[in-house]
Amino acid sequence: MVGVDLVRECQRCIAKVADEVEGGILYVDSGAGEALHFMGGLPFILQLGVRAVCSLENASPLDAVVAWRPGELQKVVVLTTQLLSDAHRYILRCLRYHPAVRHCTVFTSISQDAHSACPETPLGTDSFREYTSLLLQDLQLPSFTPKGDDASSYVQGDVEGTPSPTGSTESDGRPGPRLSITVEHLPMMLCPLTKGVFVLPSGSAEAEAPLSDNRPNSSLGPGLPAIDTGVPLDGDDYIPSGATLLAHMLQHFTAQLELKMEVFSLGPLAQIVGKMVTGLASPVATEHGAQKRSAGLLLVDRSLDLITPSCHNDVLLDRVFSSLPRRPAKLRPPHPPGVSSNFQSCPVVRRPVDFRVPIKSYQDGSDKNSSNMGLVFPLFPIMSSWDTVSQGKKYDNSKSTAVEGKNAGVEVMGGSLAVPWDQLGVDRVNSLLEKSTKDGTLLLRKWLHEAWRLEKQTIRGKGRLGTMTLTELASLRTGLASKPDMALRHLSLLQVAQAVEEALSTARWSEWEALASAERILRLTAGDGSQSLALQLRDMVQQTSSDNMLDLTKVLTLAIVGYALAGETTPRIGSSGPFAWEEEAVLKESLVDAILQGPPRGADLGFLRGLDQALDSHWHRLQSGGTESLEQNKEKSIQADEEWEKWEGVDGGSEEGEEFNDMQLKLELRDRLQEVVNVLHRVAAARVRLPLPLRSSEEQNGAMPSSLLQRIFSLTFSKVDIPGLQHHSSAVGRFFKSGLGRFGLGQAKPKLGDQKLIIVFVIGGIQASEVRDIREAQVGAPGGDDVEVLIGGTTILTPADMYDLLLGSCYSV
Repeated sequence: MVGVDLVRECQRCIAKVADEVEGGILYVDSGAGEALHFMGGLPFILQLGVRAVCSLENASPLDAVVAWRPGELQKVVVLTTQLLSDAHRYILRCLRYHPAVRHCTVFTSISQDAHSACPETPLGTDSFREYTSLLLQDLQLPSFTPKGDDASSYVQGDVEGTPSPTGSTESDGRPGPRLSITVEHLPMMLCPLTKGVFVLPSGSAEAEAPLSDNRPNSSLGPGLPAIDTGVPLDGDDYIPSGATLLAHMLQHFTAQLELKMEVFSLGPLAQIVGKMVTGLASPVATEHGAQKRSAGLLLVDRSLDLITPSCHNDVLLDRVFSSLPRRPAKLRPPHPPGVSSNFQSCPVVRRPVDFRVPIKSYQDGSDKNSSNMGLVFPLFPIMSSWDTVSQGKKYDNSKSTAVEGKNAGVEVMGGSLAVPWDQLGVDRVNSLLEKSTKDGTLLLRKWLHEAWRLEKQTIRGKGRLGTMTLTELASLRTGLASKPDMALRHLSLLQVAQAVEEALSTARWSEWEALASAERILRLTAGDGSQSLALQLRDMVQQTSSDNMLDLTKVLTLAIVGYALAGETTPRIGSSGPFAWEEEAVLKESLVDAILQGPPRGADLGFLRGLDQALDSHWHRLQSGGTESLEQNKEKSIQADEEWEKWEGVDGGSEEGEEFNDMQLKLELRDRLQEVVNVLHRVAAARVRLPLPLRSSEEQNGAMPSSLLQRIFSLTFSKVDIPGLQHHSSAVGRFFKSGLGRFGLGQAKPKLGDQKLIIVFVIGGIQASEVRDIREAQVGAPGGDDVEVLIGGTTILTPADMYDLLLGSCYSV
């Protein structure tokens, strides 16, 4: 069976426009640059004949100087993954920086039909023609006439004395340089992590478009599909812009692969997207007599399983993805006080999926005598000058390059997890996707030993059988990088080893294991009822002051898991949530006390925006003169609640005024936390909407619950009907089913398990552990090896990303 290679398919799509980009400067926006990195990076792009590759958002007149080929710049090519209306200001500025350019081609990953169907853009049905006219008008050029039969291409009229783009004419009266603008659609702008796993570029319109409207009873946030609470989501009045763009992207994706799709969906938003995909006409016409390969497209809402991406699973690459630094996402400005967020107008903030492997400095004194120090140390002056620093923070080269937390504010230069043009490196990452932490480290040891034998070197030391310590890994890696020639030959392997070493460092290992243990406790406690779950969550909140492994962001991520588990085990779910009022009140008070005790460690708590000054003042007073115990403060707060009316009108400068301000702060914290709890109520309600046979509480073997995708594919490979799965028939299929069915000529309903090629796309994002779960279900099923599965999602998710999407900086409550 010949498999689909997503990397090669994306490269093939880009290679089709090689003639149009040859000889020009290629400008790419952040989303396009991210996609091209995973397609092959600069070595692949330069093979197309471009003179230089530059950033569209940071365009400069000096970009023409970096081209190493002589001659005047005649062509500019723009590659964008945004809507044309959003990329317009950057394209306009770029063309004004190069007034001598005569040809400009704009490639967009959003098709013309998607532009016309998306409510976020003012462009109509003939989007490319309209945008070309708009761009020429803004360039202040005279009248233009169509060039040939191409409706999306215009060229300056040959009128004597016509001004050039700079507003001047030639000295002899002849017209100045002519400018032709062409707008075309370029599909397959994806991030193929491996041959069979892909995600969307974080800066693309499909990834940033909201997946949910701001509905108080159904929305989990703009970056996740809404839950089904009885709202008719299949009506024309409720189609999120993210659903529209995803439907068109998937249609072009399957058309480029020349597949005849049978579309299946699970979840309310997935049903909307599936319905739209089947209603779109195929954009690619096949040759006469050619037959398309049949395949199944499975669309799944991320909101049906919020537990799996929020957990710290025993998968090596999950640890790696959570540990490696990434370029910080551009956060939206906070909403003004009293103004609620509008998801339809605010884009989703997603972190880039280009994980950076930091370079070790060895300046901490632990490895000064290492023989690879000469290879690494000279890079630091270059790194310090090229690191981009935001939010006023400086990068300290004297410390480890492993940035703690979310790595916000610092861009660390370093290698990628897998060099795109190194096929062996991509295969290694693909192999690690299936491995647990123990199996993955042993496989990495095997690769390192093979590299040592290839270099005819003696392996340093002997490791213990069945396990590999961090010391052994560091010794194998540094020894292989001791000579520059050996390091270059095994660059991708060294980067993978460095990434694993960062993930398995002592601090990260202890934190991951502590959180995984807490999640196991929550899973085991879920069978004892909601009261036990609430008590466990309260105890975890109270540990934030004494346990260094837990902070408020980690505890709130555990709360996502706890509320989702409570939604499974508790039959009653209403507006009050899965817990009793008394249980939830105690949990909220514990959170309030934990916030008031001192500055929360970890990431920024998004729901505390606007209270920074009041909280800083409270913490300063607590540290300078606050000697009262926690119990005394609690009793004082209770008395203040009972006598609240007596404090009305008290002067803020007195001692009673300070108590009044503290009490106001506490009441405001309660209101903010109530908004957070409301989101957690919807998390529990989303789990309740999952069909019963797919819920982990129905398992009879007593093992730890598996992910939703693993249960789906276990049923799929067993040829068992999946409850809640909806099949979307095309117009022809519905005709055969309804029209000819009465004569006994109807066709049988297709099943997902009958397909030899299955594409699963999780709307909202996927986790590395889910790739392993699908492959484990495939290996253990009869005939599973004969089925090829391509796995895709909106983005790669980590527990920190789930916190951001639901409760953190990407969601303002």
